[in-house]
Amino acid sequence: MAIPTSLAIIAAQSLLGFAGTLSHSTTDWIFAFSLTGLSVVGTLFGSSLKERITPEKLKPIFGGFVIAVALFMISKEFLFPR
Repeated sequence: MAIPTSLAIIAAQSLLGFAGTLSHSTTDWIFAFSLTGLSVVGTLFGSSLKERITPEKLKPIFGGFVIAVALFMISKEFLFPR
């Protein structure tokens, strides 16, 4: 019960934050809807993969992804500073 409750709180907070920002800034609706569509496609793709990938296989894949993102962020910060 804790996970659905946490997700509901996060969703409500996000919606309220988004609604509060609408009056103070402009929103690129094409980008917002494109991102939403890609998120739905990614969710459907991920849920189809969950049947074929065991947690034992997924852990090292996720760890490698986290390390790759960290290396990208570090290289962007130090090799290509703004």
